[in-house]
Amino acid sequence: MSTIQKLVQMIDQAVKDLEDVCMKDGLTVPDLSESFTLESEAFRENPAAFEATNIAVAAALQLVAHLMPPTTSLAHAACGHYKSACLRICAESNIAEILRESGSQGLHLDSIAKQSGIERNKLSLVLRYLATHNIFREVIPDVFTHTRISSVMDTGKSLKELQASPDTKHDNTLGLAALVEYVVDEVAKSSAYGYETIKDPITGPSREPHHTPLNRAFGTTLPTYDWYELPENAYRLRRFGAAMKGMSALQPSDVILGAYDWSSLEKDALVVDVGGGIGTSTLALYNAFPQFKYIVQDRPPIIAQAIEACKKENPKALESGCVKFQVFLLKLILHDYSDANALKILSALRMAATPSTILLSIDSLMAYACHVPDSHVAVPGATAPEAPAPLLANWGPVADTSYIPDLTMFFAVGGQERTLGHAKSLLEKSGWKLIRVNRGEGNFTPTLVAKPIQDYKL
Repeated sequence: MSTIQKLVQMIDQAVKDLEDVCMKDGLTVPDLSESFTLESEAFRENPAAFEATNIAVAAALQLVAHLMPPTTSLAHAACGHYKSACLRICAESNIAEILRESGSQGLHLDSIAKQSGIERNKLSLVLRYLATHNIFREVIPDVFTHTRISSVMDTGKSLKELQASPDTKHDNTLGLAALVEYVVDEVAKSSAYGYETIKDPITGPSREPHHTPLNRAFGTTLPTYDWYELPENAYRLRRFGAAMKGMSALQPSDVILGAYDWSSLEKDALVVDVGGGIGTSTLALYNAFPQFKYIVQDRPPIIAQAIEACKKENPKALESGCVKFQVFLLKLILHDYSDANALKILSALRMAATPSTILLSIDSLMAYACHVPDSHVAVPGATAPEAPAPLLANWGPVADTSYIPDLTMFFAVGGQERTLGHAKSLLEKSGWKLIRVNRGEGNFTPTLVAKPIQDYKL
């Protein structure tokens, strides 16, 4: 049987499996014409449906790679920035909200142009290109409406509200629209300077916080997070905060509970949430394990926000006590930094550790695009599930979004995601021994569990 036939057979079987699971468990796969909600994606929480969906999509995309002319495939890749450019025009012009208010029948270009303030013919170019990729839909000539994909950019607010208060556009929203805007604005602009940054003998190897593609794109010498706090970046800072909320929305609110066997800790354990933001993870832990003590560490402006949020959500959680160090929690922290700066953080924590301290590092792990033998990193949980042949072992383009944070960290912040081998090496250099990897179903971010190397000398 040829590879093409195997892929077609795989798609057919995966779709049948998905339909069987949905029928058995009363699940629904929404139509492309329906609006996106987190609830609409509930079928993906079923492990069997999640696997069948991934197999079908991975096989379909690999079939496209086999059959599409290589010149066309490469042209799609080379011109991918046009999608980002068009998405930014739509996102910052409130096209998603305009179309939602018009209803499912769609809205004519003349009306969209009038409400968005974009010249009609230029807007048609943008919308039609995106509609070609199922982002928006052209119902009849020059009349556009939403698809499930484009509706992700909808803040849910009225156009009148957005125009009256543009600075608060993403306040009190799910954050996914903010995430899109963030990526197609500063990240997209910064990515254009990736080559120059990598090749520069000063900025390439060091990747210091002020030597990033973003520095080149925006003409600043400040580290990214300091740059965000400039008065002229007030909107971007608010949007970035909402975007991080959007990232969290893609995972269950209590996902931190599965990151470690928290019940194994002693009653008086102290959990130090390093770079913990406004304390989202800590509050989830506190609600489940109120017997522990918690400290949230972050920049002063963030901690001020955290205190206010905590006062509203759980004022009792502000009560604290000073006990022995037991757990260091780093959730989505190390990916912000180059190896040199990540080593500084890990080494400082190692200096503060006691022999019984546990370090939990929650970050994406970059999968290799090939088969990985179990012996590559010999710790429990090291080997991630691989896709069945003839699919790429890392699931191919289905896993594309797991590599995007790696590029985002480099272009916009100067950090990076890491493979498990890379992360293990980084831990060992700073005095930590990786003892296992906790993985969950679906979109769960893995947790590296480490303990101090006892004979390590700082």
